[in-house]
Amino acid sequence: DQTIVIANDAFCRAQGVSRHDVIGQNAGLLIRGEPAGNVREIEESLLESGLCDSSEQFHLAPDGSQRIVSVNRSLFSDQSTGERYIVATSRDITEDKSREKQLQLLASVFQCASEGAAILNDLGQIVEVNPAFAEMTRESDPRVLVGKSLDQAFQSRIEGLADLIADVRDGNPWSGKIAIPDPQGSMRSYWMSLSPSVDVHGEFIQIVALISDITELENSQMELRRRALYDVLTDLPNRAYFREHLKEHIRQQSGCTVCFLDLDNFKHVNDSSGHLAGDELLRMVGERISTEFEGDVFVARFGGDEFALIIEDSQIPPDQVPRALDGLLAAFRDPFQLGETEALVGLSIGVARFPDHARGVDALMQVADIAMYAAKMGGKNQIRTFTEEMQETVNLRNLVQTRLRDALNGGEISLHYQPQIDSQTGELLGCESLVRWCNSEGVFVPPNEFIPIAEQTGLIGPLGDIVFRKAAEQACQWRDRGLPHQIAINISPHQIRHPRFVSMMRETLGETGARAEWFELEITEHAMMADVNRSIEIIDQLAELGFRIAIDDFGTGYSSLSYLKSFRIHTLKIDMSFIREITVDSQAEAIVRSIVSLGTGLNLNVVAEGVETSEQAALLSEIGCDILQGYHIARPLPADKFVEWQATRD
Repeated sequence: DQTIVIANDAFCRAQGVSRHDVIGQNAGLLIRGEPAGNVREIEESLLESGLCDSSEQFHLAPDGSQRIVSVNRSLFSDQSTGERYIVATSRDITEDKSREKQLQLLASVFQCASEGAAILNDLGQIVEVNPAFAEMTRESDPRVLVGKSLDQAFQSRIEGLADLIADVRDGNPWSGKIAIPDPQGSMRSYWMSLSPSVDVHGEFIQIVALISDITELENSQMELRRRALYDVLTDLPNRAYFREHLKEHIRQQSGCTVCFLDLDNFKHVNDSSGHLAGDELLRMVGERISTEFEGDVFVARFGGDEFALIIEDSQIPPDQVPRALDGLLAAFRDPFQLGETEALVGLSIGVARFPDHARGVDALMQVADIAMYAAKMGGKNQIRTFTEEMQETVNLRNLVQTRLRDALNGGEISLHYQPQIDSQTGELLGCESLVRWCNSEGVFVPPNEFIPIAEQTGLIGPLGDIVFRKAAEQACQWRDRGLPHQIAINISPHQIRHPRFVSMMRETLGETGARAEWFELEITEHAMMADVNRSIEIIDQLAELGFRIAIDDFGTGYSSLSYLKSFRIHTLKIDMSFIREITVDSQAEAIVRSIVSLGTGLNLNVVAEGVETSEQAALLSEIGCDILQGYHIARPLPADKFVEWQATRD
């Protein structure tokens, strides 16, 4: 009838009651955790059948925690009275269940892990493996691997495995990379860790081996590194790799020569043949440089048309480097075949030595770049080795560049005007505007110092804008005073290449109120011939606005005279180098006569600049040159002095 007759101390402790309170109580109502009906149902079934399996029940402990107990029930009959009793014994299996759950979880992890896992005995023989491990060994049945060593499992010798097993058995875990060939003979990379497993007393039980196939990861990392260190277009090392390689040479104090290479005339090929042809040319250039040195030199591409070399002294001794570089220049005399066309490019090479010229990576690269720039400025297609004088030139250029930038914003730029007169009558026809820079200390900086720097640093555009605006404003003032206001203005090749050059000229005219007819734009022969089609387009647009166009320094270039009919020009301006020698050199005189005759035949004005003597002026007048300009007439003058000069002639 479920009335408790006997209860031991353990039962009382589990229920949190005393024996006095328990005896005579209903067991189903007393036991906490399981509904009373469950206990009653189980015991009624036992009384009927005499049979009962052990069961697991939830039990609520006195502290409120839920426990799991295993209960066994049996029948006992009193022979003297015939009464039957149910004897129930229970055991707390909460911890057992927790461990069992953990073991199941571990077993699941072991079986399902993508990482290969193997249990080894103290001899390093396999006791058990998971499916991932078996797959790595190309074994379909994991049981076949039991009893084998790792060497045997992978059918390849693992260097030092026996020593590793012994070391791990002594309690020292190990991890590292191993290389094992696959069935196709390719090496695969694995990361393996061996760890000792011990019991609660710290005694060795077995070895746990975990193995991961890291081949694809390594391949990905190698590809990422390659992308980071190699140029995509040429497959040569890039600037980052170059720096890294040079840094290692410097760290080892290994003597080497650093060369910076810049392609000459690449822009012309790129513009005329297209970017795809330009890319192909760069690939071919990289191949030709590499082939020339046959692997003895570290060749890199920095980007654009710049390449660089590191020549180790151990590969090419320093005294043989000039000959090797001469051979490279000679190799570039052969054209590159781009489809149906040929491209001919040269090299400007700057050379610097470690440790002679610099001892740091950045410093060494900087001086090599300075030497390359000197080669470029010296006429291209040549080799220049760094000198201290080059550094001084660069320092001066940087100083002038910084101060010129400030000058453009600070109002230090002004114009002087040099008269142009009729060679026959002496009448003032106009003037040429010449830029002047008086710095903050009141010192005039010569134009031949700052104009080339402005062209090299991109400041020529802003400088040209200031010059034209000042000339336009001055022309308006002279027009209002009834003075001659025809002004010639020099135009830089960099201005012509600017996509908004014509529109900016138009805007300045509109803002100042000046008229295009008042100005003659002087464009050098070299600038026109650099890109004939572009020049024709720009000159046509300027002529449509009303500007007059003059070819400056005529006779110094090598252009075909047939192009003259293609340009809408109005004036030929003879270079002063011919004028200087005209009275003492018959060849110079012949050239001037030819230019004047050509101009007359094309109905163009001809201007002689650099006229310094009366003899030169008289001969030019006799030849038929239209306009004279030079120190013999007047030096360039500030605007107010120019007006005073005019007054003295009236």
